[in-house]
Amino acid sequence: MSVIRDTNSFLYDLVRGQTSKMATSVARLEEQAITGRRINRPSDAPTEMVQVNRLREEVANQEVYGRNASWAKSIQGLADQVLGEVTNIFQRAGEIAVSMSNEHYNADDRSAAADEVTELRNQLVVLSNTDLGGRHIFAGDAFDTSPFDSAGTYQGSTDIPETLVANDQWVEVGFDGSVAFQGSIDSFQVLADLKTALETNVASDVQGSITDVQDAAKQTISARQEMGHQYAKSDDAELLSDTLRAEFTTHLDSVVGANEGEVYMQLQQARSSYSAALQVAAGGLGMNLFDHI
Repeated sequence: MSVIRDTNSFLYDLVRGQTSKMATSVARLEEQAITGRRINRPSDAPTEMVQVNRLREEVANQEVYGRNASWAKSIQGLADQVLGEVTNIFQRAGEIAVSMSNEHYNADDRSAAADEVTELRNQLVVLSNTDLGGRHIFAGDAFDTSPFDSAGTYQGSTDIPETLVANDQWVEVGFDGSVAFQGSIDSFQVLADLKTALETNVASDVQGSITDVQDAAKQTISARQEMGHQYAKSDDAELLSDTLRAEFTTHLDSVVGANEGEVYMQLQQARSSYSAALQVAAGGLGMNLFDHI
């Protein structure tokens, strides 16, 4: 083999290696320009990937926390609404008990009032079995089935389901109906007793039911206050997750993001250099490098 041929082969390999590196550089800059990211794969910045992965994990965690908090708020908000309606039931029952305890009313009046109380109790059963997408909110963690039967017997669970809305912070996404409706006093029985007192047409018995009706109303209000506390926790957690997700995302973008103006300037220079190198190499070696690269 001649010296000239060996020299040309060496130069060809050298030029091919250099132009290949330049082509890789152009491709990398083109990818950065398209994605807007300086780091698109671990090999782009091996030493920074620990930080990148941690930030990505934090962003993903906050997204989960935010969804959980939003879901919890929908359940807690519905529970609050239901207990508000239950409060109205006992306010109406109290009005009936006070008015019907007056000797001015007769058996027919109290019988008609008893029918209204029966309807109020039916409403209470329906409200206590409220569900959200098939999930009964007052059944504890036995949320797949109705917590109360028509007699007002609790069939749910006393275990409370929870969801994670922040690091080591949980909120309730279901409630023990036996506490909300039968804690210190049985709300169903209160209305049943009022109905009986009205049907028997004994004014003193009707008057005696007033305290129980008021206690049932207080119990409902207390349960509603707890719902409000849970809702506030979920709302705060959702706001925190939104804030942290934005902060982590901004930090992540600062680490992996590319400066658009700088990237396009570098890309233009790299393309120009690559093109010039190909032309010079092809002319200098007397060969068409485009056929070899």
